[in-house]
Amino acid sequence: MGVIPFRSFMVKYRMDRIWGGWCLLMIVGMVLPASPLLGTIKVQKKAAVSERFVTKVAFPYQGARPQSVIYGNDNYGYFKTKSFTMKGNSLVIELLPPGYRFEVGFFVRGGGAKGLKKIGDKRFISPVPEAYRSHMGRLNHGRFTPNYFMVAGALPRGQFWNPNFKPRNPDIYKKSRYRFSFGMILNRFGEIVWLHVPVDGHELFHTYITMRQVRKGVYGLLLGKKAGFFQKVNFDGQILHELRSRDAKEPFTMHHDFWATSHDSIIAISSRKAVSQTPKAKKIGKTFLADTLIKVDLKQGQSRKVFDFLKIYRPTVNPFWTGDDEGDHKFVSWNEDKVDFDFLHLNSIEKLSDGYLVGVRNLNKVVMMDPMFKRVKWSLGWNSDDTFQIKSDEDRFHHMHTPIQVANGNIALFDNGYKKERSRVVEYQLDYRNQKAHVVWSYTPNPSLYSKDRGSIHALKNRNIVAYFVNPIENKGSEPVPPKDVLVEIDYRKKIEKARMTRTFPVLSPGYRAIPINEIGLEDYMGPSL
Repeated sequence: MGVIPFRSFMVKYRMDRIWGGWCLLMIVGMVLPASPLLGTIKVQKKAAVSERFVTKVAFPYQGARPQSVIYGNDNYGYFKTKSFTMKGNSLVIELLPPGYRFEVGFFVRGGGAKGLKKIGDKRFISPVPEAYRSHMGRLNHGRFTPNYFMVAGALPRGQFWNPNFKPRNPDIYKKSRYRFSFGMILNRFGEIVWLHVPVDGHELFHTYITMRQVRKGVYGLLLGKKAGFFQKVNFDGQILHELRSRDAKEPFTMHHDFWATSHDSIIAISSRKAVSQTPKAKKIGKTFLADTLIKVDLKQGQSRKVFDFLKIYRPTVNPFWTGDDEGDHKFVSWNEDKVDFDFLHLNSIEKLSDGYLVGVRNLNKVVMMDPMFKRVKWSLGWNSDDTFQIKSDEDRFHHMHTPIQVANGNIALFDNGYKKERSRVVEYQLDYRNQKAHVVWSYTPNPSLYSKDRGSIHALKNRNIVAYFVNPIENKGSEPVPPKDVLVEIDYRKKIEKARMTRTFPVLSPGYRAIPINEIGLEDYMGPSL
């Protein structure tokens, strides 16, 4: 089966009227053959918009082949690469430019020269299609420590709407008419240095994207909710694996987060339907959403359950708070009715040296799983059954995201703060002797930012914290501002903002987390200066 014919695609999405040649080239380059089981295919297609970021530059050069080429400047930092060739009297370097605002210097090491020898400078022209440039970040103040950030973006999709088009999944298509989502990488100045739009067959996705670096130069993108779509793509746009979980022999769901355990498998958050007949449950409904952890074989397109959290938590025993409006019923799986309420709402999984840290939002708990997912080693939360109980109401977190372990062994997380309507970063010390948890460090922006249901933190090597406030309300009681996200780096020692970046959106932001990285492709980061 081939790609959709050019003319047919033009009729369906009317691209000529909307984005012009750039975006048309992007989408057509990314259309993939339909398959009953995408997970069994080693895909060789390239996504046009991602591929365009890889460029080649040539400089006159005479002498023996150098050991490496170093490029960069004091703004972007310096990188070492071996992705170069000798062609006659020229040295040709292939790279993903670290940015487009400042001129980049190029140097060689070895080849008969002592130390570093400069061979030239180059200012690159951004290949980002015009429609996407609105997603660049605006640096409000300061300078970020990390070179890059993996984030999500979204653009309006209403212009694409064609009532005569018959998509593969009509329900998703109707609900996603207002936007489509994509993954991207920004540098510390907010420039877009890489962009990838996941496409399944000829469908775009409206839901949030969780994007992680699965290994150097390779990125995994998980689209949750009804999408249940995972794609692994190389920095040059080559799609290495993709899987649509509904098309598996035994369909399953994936949502919120994943962790790559090998080149061909991931641990993902999944869910199933459960039933409770208790009086408490009957007040809001008897069926509910119960989350599990699954291991997904990307080659075979199969999954197996590794842990079911209903083994240890039940809505009849454990207090929970969904944050959902009454009557907001939740999707479980394809061809099944929605359930009455969301009990657990797992929203993050993080691999540590001695197990996996999992966030259970609706129970206000952080749990530590053993490496084989046989048991919960400990839990941090509000209740008497928690290994480490947070006694003080002021210290408690509400509706949290992305728990992590920081360098000193403490647990930090993004506290959405639904009770106080202000979000913060908070760090807990675990008292093993008294089985309590104490706040030892926290940061709340001033003026406050309230991200009701998303956000993330990440710890840097210098102990600073990167915090991501998604769709924030700026002050308690105020109306939401036009769609935007706020990214800040917090000086851990001084408890002040080191840097802040703002991103605005033409539609509601699909942001979920911002993960800092130092390299985009196969280059090695050398440092901020030579």
